[in-house]
Amino acid sequence: MVMEIDLAPETLDELKELTQQQDPSLAVKEAMDAYIRQEKRLRLIELSEEVEMANNWQALEDAEMKEIQDGS
Repeated sequence: MVMEIDLAPETLDELKELTQQQDPSLAVKEAMDAYIRQEKRLRLIELSEEVEMANNWQALEDAEMKEIQDGS
């Protein structure tokens, strides 16, 4: 998809520097990809705060080890 974006020259220069891309199109694409990844991470963090996790991994591991030992 082709899109025209009006950016101030200073903004584009900073974007190219931060992304280490000299091609303006690649700099914008890389910045957008990074933004999307960041937003997805933030949403996962928000979701994880809504889920209560049981801290019972040790008990589960112990039960699994006992089951393996009893089965041998």
